[in-house]
Amino acid sequence: MDRVQPRILSEEDLQRKKLEEANAASKKYQEQLDKAAKKLNAQKLFDRAVASGSWLYDPKDKVWYTPEEFLHAYAKYFDDHELFHRIKVMHPDIGVHAGYKQLEALQEKLKAFTLRVIEYYRHK
Repeated sequence: MDRVQPRILSEEDLQRKKLEEANAASKKYQEQLDKAAKKLNAQKLFDRAVASGSWLYDPKDKVWYTPEEFLHAYAKYFDDHELFHRIKVMHPDIGVHAGYKQLEALQEKLKAFTLRVIEYYRHK
């Protein structure tokens, strides 16, 4: 019976194998770092808002937060919490402008309704 001799790697093959394993480990580690960097948390959103001079807006709850208020309220939430994915970093002037537009529209509706009421009772 012939015995199979194990293959003995040359010094060059051994170095190449070590380099391949090191590259694979490095790639895996970088992927883990990239994945962690993509995870949103309160601190990252706070940093973005401060860097851009903005506030944080939750469109679901229609609530505006200063960066400090947001960090204080949500710093303990786990990374990638669904809240962090719906938060918008926006300048508060956008919210002020939108609020005035809503007030104007509401005022127009109230004016139209008031005129209907006046007209109705004028003819009674």
